Amino acid sequence: MIQIQAALLQEYVDNLEWLLPDGAAPSPWYRDWGSLVQHYGAAFGLTAEQSCCSFAALSPNKSIGRNWIMFVKALEVGPLEVKEATMVQRLKVHRILTGGESPWGILKGPKEMPFARALYGYGDAVTVDRVMVYAATGRTDRSAPNETMRVHIVLAIQHVASRLGWTPAETQATLWVAWRAFNTGRRRTADPDPATLY
Repeated sequence: MIQIQAALLQEYVDNLEWLLPDGAAPSPWYRDWGSLVQHYGAAFGLTAEQSCCSFAALSPNKSIGRNWIMFVKALEVGPLEVKEATMVQRLKVHRILTGGESPWGILKGPKEMPFARALYGYGDAVTVDRVMVYAATGRTDRSAPNETMRVHIVLAIQHVASRLGWTPAETQATLWVAWRAFNTGRRRTADPDPATLY
């Protein structure tokens, strides 16, 4: 069992709150991307669950634009043909698309399930990826967060969400977007606008 460290939790809360400008509004990121992913998947006969789980299973560490391209390719030519994805990702998406089992049961790892749940519309979902680790901790190395760090980041986001009256998913998305905007100089390209993709 993970022991909650009050000082660490407060440090993460302070780091995250610092990112939010005065008068910030909750980001519609998950609503917009979730709607796009579900709408596009429906055109191929997928359920909302299959669409969100497939998109999450293909989630890379690089960019949402790359994620979108792999998702579209998986639907148009088949997941096993998406050479940009790892074999594990391709096989997961293949299982999700062929049905026979719950798409939720196919997702593994600490990022995929919360990401799919947030895209689907669950407001309590908190995705902790490397961007959120950077935002909460100030760390910029490429290592994945350990479980203690992940738990404290989720609790910090929930705390900030409670203070703002937003859902944890809205809060995490807003902080993610704020961190990416703060670090624009490190990015090669901007995230695509989902409204222009389909």
